[in-house]
Amino acid sequence: MAKLDGFSARDFRHRFGYVMAERTSLHRLAQIMGHDNLNTTLYI
Repeated sequence: MAKLDGFSARDFRHRFGYVMAERTSLHRLAQIMGHDNLNTTLYI
């Protein structure tokens, strides 16, 4: 995996979640992100 200074895989994962939250339902986003609990998706 390429290393980008100042960014982690977690940063990209959070950005992906933020962008997708504007485009899909939270229930679907939780499935995509692999969250078992919808609250995880809501509060991260």
